Amino acid sequence: MTETTVEPQVWGDAEASDPQALAVVGLHGRTQDVPFVRGLSERLGVAGLRWFAPEAVGNSWYPHPFLDPAPENAEHLERALDVVEASVAAAHEAGFARVALLGFSQGACTLSHFLLTRNVPVVGAVLFTGGYVGAEPLESETVARRVGTLRRGVPVLLRSIDHDPWVPAFRVADTTRLLALAGAQADVLVEPGDEHGITERAAADARVFLNRLRDHEETP
Repeated sequence: MTETTVEPQVWGDAEASDPQALAVVGLHGRTQDVPFVRGLSERLGVAGLRWFAPEAVGNSWYPHPFLDPAPENAEHLERALDVVEASVAAAHEAGFARVALLGFSQGACTLSHFLLTRNVPVVGAVLFTGGYVGAEPLESETVARRVGTLRRGVPVLLRSIDHDPWVPAFRVADTTRLLALAGAQADVLVEPGDEHGITERAAADARVFLNRLRDHEETP
């Protein structure tokens, strides 16, 4: 059984007393762990952030591919969403009023689903190669019922690859559509290629995005 740890690992140079301070809840992908998120934070190199990164026991937030209809996926996904919510709460309890989300692959899929189904405010999100979870399309009425106007004006950066072997472009597109319908400022780019990873362009875009978010600047 895939379980999840609730207490996130924390690092970064942001101080909660700083009005510019931004906390980021980071989620790793399948077979990865918190050191992956830490390495990604170092690759992005954005100062003035405090990272909160939980880790899935067994290095997986749910057991099957994200488009698989298996009931086990839904059960584990709900627990993973609870972990994200608890990590956002941990950032608030540490004194950070502003919390953003960032994830890759399975982590980005989990966060996509979180943004569309959980009534928890965040100030922005970076989704590297991810889309909401489930075999069936998520209905816009479901999103409206669950998050209401909470995503209105929230910037979300989505970056993926058109022939990614795990996350098809159509699910990234539908996730973008639903985020936009919910009022988010969705910025999506699907680059050519067939590898599963974070491109230099995607990392550069995320770097700019997080710097602007930290500084309370409007994202383009």
